[in-house]
Amino acid sequence: MPYQGLVPNLKNLYRIALDALFPSRCYGCGTYDTFLCQSCFKLLPRRSPVTVVFEHSTDKPDGLDSLTSALFFRAPIVSLLIHDFKFQGIEAISTPLTQCLTQALEHTSLPLPYIITPVPLHPRRLRDRGYNQSALIASILTNTLNTPALITTFQPLLKRIRHTPPQSKS
Repeated sequence: MPYQGLVPNLKNLYRIALDALFPSRCYGCGTYDTFLCQSCFKLLPRRSPVTVVFEHSTDKPDGLDSLTSALFFRAPIVSLLIHDFKFQGIEAISTPLTQCLTQALEHTSLPLPYIITPVPLHPRRLRDRGYNQSALIASILTNTLNTPALITTFQPLLKRIRHTPPQSKS
C-alpha cells in the first residue's frame, strides 16, 4: 500500500504542531515544557511500599499472589495524570508514572518480577486510544527495573476476548 506510512507521519506532524502552539505544562505547578517537573514529581503522594500478599486467603483471585500500589489514585494530580494518560493520548505521562512504579517495586519486600506482561486492549479500544497504556508502562518498566532476572514483556500471556465498557469516561 503506497500510503501505509502516511498516517503515522501525519500524526507526528499534528503532535509537533500542537506542541508548538500549546507547549506542555507541569500538572503540578504549570512550568512549561514538561508534564511533571522534578519538584512536583517529588511531591506526588506516594504510598509507603504497600504490598498485599495473598497466601492462604479464600479471597485470593486465581493466579494472583500479590498487589503493589505506587500512588494514591484519589489525589487529584494523580487521578488527572492517569486519566490524561489513558484518555487524552499523552504518552509522555508514562515516564513519571513508571518511575513511581519502579520505585515502589524496588522498595517492597517481595522479589522483583520475572515476567511483566501488559493487559491487552480490545482491538476497538486500542484503535480508539491509539496505544495500549499498560504495554507502554510494561515496556518502560522492563528497561528501568534493576534486576539480573530475565524480564519478558509483550508475551501473549493474556488475551482480550470481549469488548467491555470503559471504566471511566474520556
